[in-house]
Amino acid sequence: MVAIEKGLEWTLVPTDSSSAEHIARHPFGKTPAVEVNGHLLIESDAICRYLDDVFDGASLIPDDALEQAEMTKWMGFVQAYMFPTTEFGLVMPRLIAPLMGRPVDETRVEKALPTIQYQLGLLEAALDGRTFIASDHLTLADIYLFCTWMAVAHTDEGKVMLHHSPNVTRWMSYLGSRESARRTAWPEG
Repeated sequence: MVAIEKGLEWTLVPTDSSSAEHIARHPFGKTPAVEVNGHLLIESDAICRYLDDVFDGASLIPDDALEQAEMTKWMGFVQAYMFPTTEFGLVMPRLIAPLMGRPVDETRVEKALPTIQYQLGLLEAALDGRTFIASDHLTLADIYLFCTWMAVAHTDEGKVMLHHSPNVTRWMSYLGSRESARRTAWPEG
């Protein structure tokens, strides 16, 4: 989404994250890992901030110090709390495990749901009366949050929770209508 918002062309290269080739790019075998202008970059925060700093297009980092702090706070919430809980407590066991021929770990899902609901409540309250989470324009925090909660929205539990979160649903609908979201959307089905 950041590359598209910055007007950049990009190519997605499917890679086995446990391959020696990928471990050479990222020592922990994680994604993302990108090559930009001959430089290998890993970790979302480093990649996104670099793209925003180096390339033209509307800045995704506010100029105002307080708005920067709010953006960084929400990005930190995603990285430390929301993504780990939603990804490993709901998205992986509910959506990815069946794709890999594994059963759904219902205990893991049930254990994660109260925390996910709490996290969604924080976002719901913060978006009351706001178009964006940290500024009057799109920031990296919106993109981080959107990507996390779109994954949740693909689960039955997420659909129910989001149905009861009108501010988040409105915000997701608005962000989902952006070209960057449409071009990077999960495939349906």
